[in-house]
Amino acid sequence: MLDRMKLVRFAEDKPNYSMRSLDPVLEELTGNKLELVGPMLDGFIRKIGSEMSANLGRSRMTGLMTPVVLFMPFQIFKQLWAIVQGHGGNAETSQYGERITLKISRPQTAAMVWAPARFSGENFLAKRHFEKIPENGRVIQHYNGKSLVVVTQATPIQMDFCVKQQQVKTTFYVQRYDRNDFAKDATLQKMMNEV
Repeated sequence: MLDRMKLVRFAEDKPNYSMRSLDPVLEELTGNKLELVGPMLDGFIRKIGSEMSANLGRSRMTGLMTPVVLFMPFQIFKQLWAIVQGHGGNAETSQYGERITLKISRPQTAAMVWAPARFSGENFLAKRHFEKIPENGRVIQHYNGKSLVVVTQATPIQMDFCVKQQQVKTTFYVQRYDRNDFAKDATLQKMMNEV
């Protein structure tokens, strides 16, 4: 492991850490520490993202979704903590450090943490919906709206980590829009607009 770390740290040609619009300095700092842990961290971020994305399907539910609860060792969580704070998220700890809360209140921060560049182009925060309509003997798909994980001060993505149980519980909000981009949940939209 030590030899591997030296190869990364003292390499003559550094890898491309910028990955499109991601912050290259932050990615390099965490990337060098994560030479062995990085793919594992991306796996945990992908799992949380795919669970959020599953709630963007054809369900009619809007608002606060069922939390995503996932086992995550503290060694992995502290690297996620660095990435979230590095991209503009907030962190709070309980008095004795038993509970750590990461709060993502800006859409730009969420877009960086779950950047499609990290996951081969997959977007976990938005999903477009289409309906199949028969037309002239063929079936054509027409745009029928979208679902978004909405991130504002009033509707943040919040990750609560319990140190004792080594579990992270992620809560988030989903808003659905029709084909004309009108929000389906007016109460949630009002809450988002008040901030």
